[in-house]
Amino acid sequence: MNAEMFSPSGQVSPSAPFTIIYHGVIAKRRRIDNAIQAISLLEGIDIRLVLLGNGDALEYLRKLAERLGIQNRVSFNSPVGYEEVPKWINRCDAGILPFPDWHGWNVSSFIKLLEYLACGKPVIVTDIPAHRNVLEDSDFAFWAKQSSPRDIAAAIRQAYNKRKDFEHLGSEARKLVLDKYTWAKQANKLKQFLDFVISNSQVKY
Repeated sequence: MNAEMFSPSGQVSPSAPFTIIYHGVIAKRRRIDNAIQAISLLEGIDIRLVLLGNGDALEYLRKLAERLGIQNRVSFNSPVGYEEVPKWINRCDAGILPFPDWHGWNVSSFIKLLEYLACGKPVIVTDIPAHRNVLEDSDFAFWAKQSSPRDIAAAIRQAYNKRKDFEHLGSEARKLVLDKYTWAKQANKLKQFLDFVISNSQVKY
């Protein structure tokens, strides 16, 4: 991923609401509805959820937030140009990926996860292979056991309780990306793999 474009820019004010961002396709299969319901379960926390993107679940999620009475805590924002996305991420405290344990996700590589990390943001994620393969047991990852509102709420609360450590955790998050997941690092891994395949597939007479 582009770690030059996606990089930290300033610090979120500690007096501002605790703000979580999801950017990308707004689809029902991604269980963003569970993240919204999780917000409604969290009492005593001044928390906001920022959604940046478009999709077939947008109107459903708007109505859900209204029905739960938290429309002032969930903001819906139209897609922006790719180069503008880091600015949105850097205004927030953490990224969130509430995806369920589904085989389609588990053979995917979530660029948005790496973009959050590259911007120095801790992440709130479901405990699925696609997330665990990247994050392993990193301290900057806060795990929801499943993609249920209660599990996501518990993970958000854990992140909120560690917010004073976010500057350090964010530095570790970015380091992971720089060490393993820049485009150059990934290209080198692919080259090594192809070299291995070619060297072991030559016909010998």
